[in-house]
Amino acid sequence: MHNKKEPLKVKAEDERQLVTEIDGAEKTFYLNPIRTMWVDVEIATIFVGASGNVSIDYETREILTTAPFRIDLPKPRISGTASLGRSSIALMGNSATRSQVLNVSIHEYDYDEDAAFKKKQGLPPVKTAHLFHMEHDWEIGNKEGWELSLYVEQPMLAQLVEAVASKRVKTVKLGMRFSNIYSDDDWAPPSMSADWFTRPDERGSGVMNAPIGYLESCQIELEQADLRKPQDVYADEEQAVEPSQEPISQNAVALSKLSESVDAMSTTIKWVGGLIAGVLLVILFK
Repeated sequence: MHNKKEPLKVKAEDERQLVTEIDGAEKTFYLNPIRTMWVDVEIATIFVGASGNVSIDYETREILTTAPFRIDLPKPRISGTASLGRSSIALMGNSATRSQVLNVSIHEYDYDEDAAFKKKQGLPPVKTAHLFHMEHDWEIGNKEGWELSLYVEQPMLAQLVEAVASKRVKTVKLGMRFSNIYSDDDWAPPSMSADWFTRPDERGSGVMNAPIGYLESCQIELEQADLRKPQDVYADEEQAVEPSQEPISQNAVALSKLSESVDAMSTTIKWVGGLIAGVLLVILFK
């Protein structure tokens, strides 16, 4: 597989399949497979920040904002890493971009406000899941890797923030459904791992053809809590404990053996005594 940025060699394409040539061999990719992309959040950090937009005249370098300037109210976001498990994602024809780990960020998003704003502009609402490959840029400070940006409403983000902050969260599983994404297996069942791919643009970059879609599922598992009453817990514990057997004393064993020996000796003495008495009687009556 190539690991350089270069245009993809397309041999055939229709609305469902893309046939390419990579290292002299044909490779078929399937567009928008009927499959949810699942990731498990591994590391989560809470950030709180606020910002504003100051208008500047770039010719005079003068600030154009005349009204009292205020930054937005601070809002939390969650950043971290997420794992694709046995699956991976890569740019087609560029094995150097293959990864099983995504950098994930979860932001607050107001569906109603955005829908009303976009309706005035005649635009559809913003999709809530964005996936793209970030290239290394030392000037900006970007590191190379896969970025997953998600947008959820305030109640869901508040639950995530509370669970992470209290360290009660055990697992967070996220499911996304994307458009403009490919797979190398169009019929793999959900229980099987299948690799994901995005199509590079003419420069070999993956930004222009980045998949977009929706966050389809967010599952939060918290630490287990025992809600039984104390007496029920004690009863279960008593039933679970097997009755213990007291250890046998060595003295008791010795006494038992001595008793058996005495009984045997007593029986022997009785037989011998009887025999002697019989012999004496025979002698006396002769």
